[in-house]
Amino acid sequence: MLRENNVRYDHWADKTMSVLHLRQLEACESRLSGLPDFDLFALQDDSRAEQLWSISHAAQEFPRERRLHTVSMLRDMVIENLPVETALVTLPEHLLLEKLIVGGGRAELTDMEDALPAESLVRRLWCYLEWVDDERLFLRMSP
Repeated sequence: MLRENNVRYDHWADKTMSVLHLRQLEACESRLSGLPDFDLFALQDDSRAEQLWSISHAAQEFPRERRLHTVSMLRDMVIENLPVETALVTLPEHLLLEKLIVGGGRAELTDMEDALPAESLVRRLWCYLEWVDDERLFLRMSP
């Protein structure tokens, strides 16, 4: 007896951990492409401060905060929260930070497993992303 393949979205094969993990990484990659490619600590004017605020973890925690943010406010926020945030760093984020320090503030994201911790570090406003030749992705941190 012939069986037809089940191509429905809710098929069990679509719910295996490997498929779900792959989808999570693909979604993270598409989110990474929408993150800014400039550094908070290198900005000279406040024209892009709101863009950085909108992607930050702080904006998710305080969504009703209605005021214009300046670069100096964001810098002060990052420096003030640094001890607490450093204590909450996950192991993959810690390994990526080590890679950044050893690499002089630049680390290539060659493995998509680095995408999730890289996104978190960018949303903490510690780092930024740099695309090279539209196919190589680097995580950068100010010295």
